[in-house]
Amino acid sequence: GLLRRRQRLGTFVAGGAARAGTSPLPAVRAVAVISSLTRESCSSVPYCVDILEGIKFGLMPPQRIEYCVHPQGAHKSVDVLPTVDAEVLRSLVQGVVGIEANHAGRLNELARAGLPVVAMDFHQMDASFDSVYADHEEAGFQATAHLLALGHRRIAYVGERCNPRSSDP
Repeated sequence: GLLRRRQRLGTFVAGGAARAGTSPLPAVRAVAVISSLTRESCSSVPYCVDILEGIKFGLMPPQRIEYCVHPQGAHKSVDVLPTVDAEVLRSLVQGVVGIEANHAGRLNELARAGLPVVAMDFHQMDASFDSVYADHEEAGFQATAHLLALGHRRIAYVGERCNPRSSDP
């Protein structure tokens, strides 16, 4: 009921009150970024910069991003980060985004504590959190698997050409 389509006229945002059982998304103002990268890397690596710009675009003012990252010069796995207190984090932010967060255990702990968690380009079978794929071969695999499950048999996958800024084939 959010969009109305009219033949030969186009697609428009529907007017009027939302239908019963639907509610607008809550206004998200603050998120935490958990990463195996340093804060400086998150601010300079094009992949991270693009993700952070997207996050900022989706946040309502006043915007706040808390960083739970390694100190300068220490690119290590997320599982060696100091444990993040979920209760404290929940009082500061409305959700957690994992960028280059390569350890499901830490993210599962936060998700089980009631924090909404989304991992970028990372998924594990025992994950208690959502995953989003951007510029990643897993995105192609997930989309193809979904289309196959729907019964499609002729599927074209168009990906990026090789470039020095991407680690994906």
